[in-house]
Amino acid sequence: MHLIETFSGVTGLKIKSPFIHTDEVPLPSGKYITFHPTHKKGNRRNYKRWSEVINGIRSEDYEIVQVGDRGDFFDVYDDYLENTTMNQLAYIIQHSSLHLGYDSFPVHLSSYFKVPVVAIYNQWSSHSYPYFSDPATYRII
Repeated sequence: MHLIETFSGVTGLKIKSPFIHTDEVPLPSGKYITFHPTHKKGNRRNYKRWSEVINGIRSEDYEIVQVGDRGDFFDVYDDYLENTTMNQLAYIIQHSSLHLGYDSFPVHLSSYFKVPVVAIYNQWSSHSYPYFSDPATYRII
């Protein structure tokens, strides 16, 4: 049972499809992947091999767009770093082809918008995953 389902059972609240208002922002001109690698909350959320991952997926077909905190920079499209609201971030993720990052708000936005997800969870269990995604569209590492 997912954490949302547990919460629903305990509180008696029904699970409904969430809603987030999106604010339009200029997007990259072609297809892109959103990438959320770091957080100010500390090193537990930072994966040390992101550079290898980025170098391994870099292609001419997709732009890699880093979102979130400035933290580490990975020589990718960075116009949105510390420069977007949650609603603008939702718009950016809604139009992406894939989201890559750690367990965070952008992972769950991607799930809501049915954008495929590759996520790193530092303490994963069968009760924690992108709830609104089809299991065939996400990978948890």
